[in-house]
Amino acid sequence: MYKTIITYIASLIISSMIFISACRSEEIIIGTIKDLKPLAQDLKSSFEEDNPNIIINFITGKESELVEIFQSPDTFIDMIFLDNKYTLEELSKQNFINKKSIKELGKDQLCVVVKKSIEMRAFMLYPKTSVMKGLIVSNPSITSLGRHTKEALSNLNLWEKAAKKIIFFENNNDIASTVSRGNYDGGIMYCSFAKRSFIQISDYLNPTLHKPIIYSSGINIEADSNSAIYKFNQFLSSPKAKSIFKKYAINI
Repeated sequence: MYKTIITYIASLIISSMIFISACRSEEIIIGTIKDLKPLAQDLKSSFEEDNPNIIINFITGKESELVEIFQSPDTFIDMIFLDNKYTLEELSKQNFINKKSIKELGKDQLCVVVKKSIEMRAFMLYPKTSVMKGLIVSNPSITSLGRHTKEALSNLNLWEKAAKKIIFFENNNDIASTVSRGNYDGGIMYCSFAKRSFIQISDYLNPTLHKPIIYSSGINIEADSNSAIYKFNQFLSSPKAKSIFKKYAINI
């Protein structure tokens, strides 16, 4: 009788340990820019539906801030998700990201946007008009969007001509919000954001004018290949994830 009770208690303990182990959640932290937070949240929700024991948290900031944190010896970021594949490749060269983990997730392009109901003019005319109120672009010193924009306008020989009329904003959402109020001539931003905003596209910039805009992810080189972050990275190229990218008008 005594042995039977002991055996029963032991089986309860083992069952409890198995249950606790099964319920234990694994947490991963992903760094991304403010523009990509809504997309990242949708990806998180879809992933966690099928993986309830994995919890995803995001830290958002400027690209330079995220890179600095990622390069720190005490970094807590497991993955970086950006609109610039080249930043991830550079981090890989510096041995911060596992090169094999870098995934190309989607592509974008630049477009000129104006307030809805505004009469649209060819973009090439903007720098030539003396009544130009201003062209809103992202700051090339802090964003990939800004660097792509500056490269494209420089190759069109328009950057210097329009410099005095350029107003710098930080991200796509700020550009769209300001353009929608009609206080400026227009702006340049990613087409995926423009298509989801209350503005109209007046022109597209030829993609050959700048480096390709490639949304990409990359995993901390210290991460275990069997950890949850690799499972999430694999999910990013799944049909479910691709449907979310398409929802955000990002080309797959």
